[in-house]
Amino acid sequence: MIDLNSIIIKISFLMQVIPLTIVFGILLVLVTVIAVVLGTWCFRYQHRLKAEREERASQESWLALGGEILVLVLDAQGRLKRSLGAQENFQPLTSGLSPGASVGKLLYATPTQQEEFRQALELIDAKKANPEVVFDLMDKELTHQQKHYQVRYRGPNHQGEIFILFRDVTTEAELAESEKKEFWRQKVLKTVMTQRSAFAVFASSVQDLFLRLSQLEDQGPSPGNEWTDFLRQLHTIKADARFFDFQATAEQCHQSESFLSDQLLLQETPDPSTFELELKKAYYGELKTVTDNLGEAWLHQADAVQIPRKPYLSLIGYIRRRYPLDKKLGQFLDFHRQVPLRSLFQKLPDQAKTLAQSLGKRVAPLEIQGGDFMVIPDRLEAFCQTFIHLLRNSLDHGIETVRERETLGKPLEGNLRLEIADTPRAIIFRFQDDGRGISYQRVVERARALGWLESAQPLDEQGLLGFLFREGFSTAPQTTEISGRGLGLAAVKTEIDKLQGSVRVLTRPGRGTTFEMILPWSLHES
Repeated sequence: MIDLNSIIIKISFLMQVIPLTIVFGILLVLVTVIAVVLGTWCFRYQHRLKAEREERASQESWLALGGEILVLVLDAQGRLKRSLGAQENFQPLTSGLSPGASVGKLLYATPTQQEEFRQALELIDAKKANPEVVFDLMDKELTHQQKHYQVRYRGPNHQGEIFILFRDVTTEAELAESEKKEFWRQKVLKTVMTQRSAFAVFASSVQDLFLRLSQLEDQGPSPGNEWTDFLRQLHTIKADARFFDFQATAEQCHQSESFLSDQLLLQETPDPSTFELELKKAYYGELKTVTDNLGEAWLHQADAVQIPRKPYLSLIGYIRRRYPLDKKLGQFLDFHRQVPLRSLFQKLPDQAKTLAQSLGKRVAPLEIQGGDFMVIPDRLEAFCQTFIHLLRNSLDHGIETVRERETLGKPLEGNLRLEIADTPRAIIFRFQDDGRGISYQRVVERARALGWLESAQPLDEQGLLGFLFREGFSTAPQTTEISGRGLGLAAVKTEIDKLQGSVRVLTRPGRGTTFEMILPWSLHES
């Protein structure tokens, strides 16, 4: 039994012993502690209520978008807890996805990616990573069974749940793809219409390529040099396809080129059937865009004088065989086929602009000087087409980036120029750039690496630069769609040799490079 009198006596004694101010101080501390505890609890409770309200409002805003929205609620391990929204509209996406299933398998194809997704959620749950940063690194789009979905991430909430929002954007994606195709169509049509004769040459060259491919296929095992010639032709077609924005054709050319290069390197006979069908499918598919909009007649008229080109050439051949002594008749027929030589390079300035943009470099409009005299085009067309390789070589290896040119004190825009001179004995072509020039040391190192140059073998500058025109020689550190196979300059030299011409290279480190080609005067003699 509690003795109240004893307690009162003790309290009275303590009050006499302990100063009254200390008692009040202790009471004040106790009251303060109790107030802090209650305040913290109230703050956390209000914050929790606010988070729950925001979460409900966020879910309601998602669901207010209707049947195009699905929300999956995940735990910290990436397992499905529940779904929100009109799930019936997302059956292709959610079929087989039950509570407890890993959502990472829906979002990512490989086990490695799925595990990385799970680990990312664990970092968020452990508060070792900022959710916004992690979510920003995750895929924002998903394609599943020909449906396109926009993916967004939210959370975690107070229970550690992650919300993944899926919005069906199939219609928008199809519209964007349609707009992309229309833009491509207009761009192709604009290019082929403004470069009509050049496109006719391209189309004719592709037909010649397919004919040659069929012949190689019929011959069976073919000597390697025939396939090497075909590879050069394919390399040129790829460059022209990119200029006319025949994207699928250029890509198939690139893949075929890689396949053939590997086969020849392994000294195996290529099988045309491995790439012929896809190459033809890509080309004729893109050509159909041109003929559907401009008509078959437009394509034929682009390659005609007064009658289609090939029948006209056959007619000339027949006349020359039938009347071999009538030189005037032959000259008369040739006269009506002549065109200004510079017209054979009419697409080169546009090619320079397009290629420079793809490389992230700036160049002034390519300048063509001279070449106003008349020539018979079919004698020089193949040679003139190889200038795309000189252009690619100058832009990829010669012209510096804007930052490099600024550091060197050069104009920010690189300069390219083609000069064509007509002399009594020859046609002289000079293709110039003001880039970094050719490194003799890199040429020597590459030639030695290929076993083409002995360590003590003396060579002058032109002897060293002659390696540039050999098949398989390139100073590029790696192969790209632009360069690196050692085919471009070899194709130029091949055409020059066919015309019994010559070529030399003039280069100055830091100042630029000039390719000078001399062709016999008789080529343009009527």
